[in-house]
Amino acid sequence: MAYLHVDIVGTHSTKAEEIKALGQMAKCVDRGSYLASLFTPAFIHWVETQIQDDGSADLYGYLEKSYQDVTAECSKKVSAEMDAKRAGQDYMRAQAAYESELRKAGEHVAYLETRIETARKDRYESAVRADKFEGLYHRLLQAIGWESKPEWEERN
Repeated sequence: MAYLHVDIVGTHSTKAEEIKALGQMAKCVDRGSYLASLFTPAFIHWVETQIQDDGSADLYGYLEKSYQDVTAECSKKVSAEMDAKRAGQDYMRAQAAYESELRKAGEHVAYLETRIETARKDRYESAVRADKFEGLYHRLLQAIGWESKPEWEERN
């Protein structure tokens, strides 16, 4: 195993010095080692960008925050999907209740139409019976010799 020199960085180091030390650390790691999977070009670029932008190079904190953000976003999406599903179910229940009430109203209208038709038939039949009775009444008057209306009928 070969050892390379890494400059020590402190609170008074410049950004350039810290970026240089990062590159030296990356060169110290052998390929195939566990740390080699950490010091990837993408990771080195990300840390350099964080240093240049005065950001934090706290990778664990960054990953934890990203995880929390993703979890929160997923929770929002799942919640929205559940709300939409509940709204769809509420709509279906309301639609079924509406259709049930509409069917009941239609049945009541049919019942009322039947009652009206029955009342019309009854009225017609009553009028026919009244006409027949009036005809019988006049024939009876003719049969007993009363051609004109009796006195008691004229007074009314």
